[in-house]
Amino acid sequence: MFRKYQLLIVDDEEITLEMLAEFLGEYFDVTACTNGFDALVETQEKTFDGIVLDINMPKMNGLELCEKIKENPQYEYVPIVFLTGSSDVRVIEEGFSVGAIDYILKPVVLEELYIRTKNHIQLAKQSEKLYVKQLQINKQLEESIEKLAQCKQKTTIDIEDFDKTVATIQDYLKEQKNLLATTKKLSKL
Repeated sequence: MFRKYQLLIVDDEEITLEMLAEFLGEYFDVTACTNGFDALVETQEKTFDGIVLDINMPKMNGLELCEKIKENPQYEYVPIVFLTGSSDVRVIEEGFSVGAIDYILKPVVLEELYIRTKNHIQLAKQSEKLYVKQLQINKQLEESIEKLAQCKQKTTIDIEDFDKTVATIQDYLKEQKNLLATTKKLSKL
């Protein structure tokens, strides 16, 4: 069975929050908060696949909240989409610098918000799978390198043993040759 993605929505305007939660609730398992403090608590109690934040909120704005969320290693790669009524490039740039992956201007086109949020979550999940696969490949590579190093060491030891054996045989053959030469000399007497 398909599990709905967990989505946290934070907006201090209750009418906007209800509208977003109702629409996005059709596609995601939504948790809605009206302020940054409650949202921060939610992120510590639950793991979300994506987060939608209003930038302009009292007490703790979306930028501050985003920064605090991103301090938690489990949210390092969770996509955060900002909602803002401002087209001020400095605000948008600051949003990206604290960890947002996208922003949408208000008034929000709900279908656009859904598509962007879903796509960002899916990309994050795919990136996570690739990261895990890369870790597995790195581990296998490290194990292979270790086995090769052990084989090389064993081969080096075997070659050293082989060289000693060859030297012993050569010494033995010299002794036999000398013994044969001595035996020939004695047989001529």
